[in-house]
Amino acid sequence: PQKRSAICQGARILPFTTGKVVNNDYNWLTTYFEVNFRPWHKKGAPELYPVELREEIDKMNRSGKPSAAG
Repeated sequence: PQKRSAICQGARILPFTTGKVVNNDYNWLTTYFEVNFRPWHKKGAPELYPVELREEIDKMNRSGKPSAAG
């Protein structure tokens, strides 16, 4: 078998202009997109991380268990 020289380090954000990692907090990347990129979401797009449900969503995400919805 061939040796692998790369190690998987999870998801990360790299700007094309620099190629340097600016965020590798892969556990929270989707949350950052849902909150910080909201101004660029399509008009009428659903709120994926509503303020009133964030505590519950975060608790469920930390538990690693699927939601009742499936």
